[in-house]
Amino acid sequence: MNNKKTKFSLVDEYRKVKPIYEACTEIFISLIITLIKESGLKVHSITRRTKDIESFSKKVSGKIETYKKVSDVTDLSGVRICCYLSS
Repeated sequence: MNNKKTKFSLVDEYRKVKPIYEACTEIFISLIITLIKESGLKVHSITRRTKDIESFSKKVSGKIETYKKVSDVTDLSGVRICCYLSS
């Protein structure tokens, strides 16, 4: 039996665990919003995203030697905070 990972098996693995990453993204955004409100900081916008399946597939394409499992892939969940400049 060949245990070598393929792009498709990584994408299938990500498809299964993506809801966990989405839940984590929601927890992160909630925590960040709470901390910003409590600190009194003024921000322009706060956005979030969990990497979609197509984007994940492109990222791991041709990099099976680098990415042996989903947890090896970076930037699966993100939060962006745009702040006002003092000027």
